[in-house]
Amino acid sequence: MRAVADSAPWYWDAERLAAAYRSGETDPVEVTELFLTRIAEIDPSFNSYRLATAPRARADAEAARRRLRAGAPLGPLDGIPIALKDLIDTAGIETTYGSRILCGRIPAADAAVARRLRSAGTVLLGKLHLLEFAMGSITGNAYFGPCRNPWNRDHFSGGSSTGSGSAVAAGMVLGALGTDTSGSIRQPAAWCGVVGLKPTNGSINLAGIFPLSPTCDTVGPLARTVADAALLLDAIADHPAGISQAARPRSLAGIKIGVPETWVAQSVTDQVADAYEKALGVLDGLGADLLPVEPGFIEDEVTRTYQSIVLYEAANAHRAWYPERAADYAPYLRGNIEAGRRVSKEGYAAAIERRGSWRERTALALADVAAVVTPTQPTEAPQLNCDIAQVAGQAVSSLAIRGRFTMPWSVVGWPALSLPGGYSRSGLPIGIQFAAPPGAESQLFAIAASFEGAAPHGMPHPVP
Repeated sequence: MRAVADSAPWYWDAERLAAAYRSGETDPVEVTELFLTRIAEIDPSFNSYRLATAPRARADAEAARRRLRAGAPLGPLDGIPIALKDLIDTAGIETTYGSRILCGRIPAADAAVARRLRSAGTVLLGKLHLLEFAMGSITGNAYFGPCRNPWNRDHFSGGSSTGSGSAVAAGMVLGALGTDTSGSIRQPAAWCGVVGLKPTNGSINLAGIFPLSPTCDTVGPLARTVADAALLLDAIADHPAGISQAARPRSLAGIKIGVPETWVAQSVTDQVADAYEKALGVLDGLGADLLPVEPGFIEDEVTRTYQSIVLYEAANAHRAWYPERAADYAPYLRGNIEAGRRVSKEGYAAAIERRGSWRERTALALADVAAVVTPTQPTEAPQLNCDIAQVAGQAVSSLAIRGRFTMPWSVVGWPALSLPGGYSRSGLPIGIQFAAPPGAESQLFAIAASFEGAAPHGMPHPVP
């Protein structure tokens, strides 16, 4: 798919759109209608939206226009179009969690993050598709259908925040929220060529979001630029606002960034390896001090810890419907829940203890660096229903290795941000991930913004 410049309003960033509002070049009502028309015209090709909330969007836009005309905007996101993963409750708007079981469910209240975005003046365009109950595989959602990658519709958009990545990439919304338990924001960000952040575990209120794993779940932004992702984070986070002030390009002279060469070299396709080496060159050109590190993750042990915690917690979360409505679950999801039912309380407690140990070991191993840089995903986006990739000359399952660089940071609770790092020979995006210690989002955004500003590939967009 070819790429275009930022001439159309649906490819503008929040700063450009806000400036157009201030100057009178356009207004939230006009922009909202443009987005609603675009969704109606192109989303049938991608299946990003579970539903477009046109009446709500128009009401939000009218209210934003009145505030802007009165010179009383609520902030930098007033009148900015956003959309939410359909795992996030919205008052009066159907929220299904990606399951046939909950079709027709209308929440009485907004999730905490939805309420905060509404208070910031955003315009809600709709609810976005996801893998069933935020779990799944590259087959997509068995009931609502697969979400397609805007760069090539035969390829997967990533999950579980499938629609969040594809809608942002295709210019069907300026920014979106997704959830991330082991990579569910970062994977679609990487494979759709956008920016996605998994925040520090526990830093954002999860009330009103259906849990996959309450102790591992996070909610965060996806956007086309680092600055827009920072604005969205400022709007939803429990910490004081100000992350967006850090999201500006700067010299990285003296900033120590860890490079886990051995971990990466064993795990990626040739094209991902090439993009990673080029990314290291960009960081070197910015003056960063690149230091070899080994995070110390023992893959089998970290995976076992993660699975024991997440599957046990997921099985508990589904007791209202499972096993009574097991037939309404996709086979892959049934398998996960059954595996969780087999984890004992003692096994779960032991996994929680191991997680604490991994957090301590990671902090010690990486104490000398401000951040760690890896590819986000070991492979480019796979074809829908085709799970094989070539890694180190061997055919491997994309599903089996997709969490290699994302899941460990979820286990230890570090924030991690994916942003575009290049493109494969076939034109598919490749993501680069930065991870930093808990609470270091400002540092993470400063590094990411600097990389984004210096990356030679620019920020093209797919055209449907």
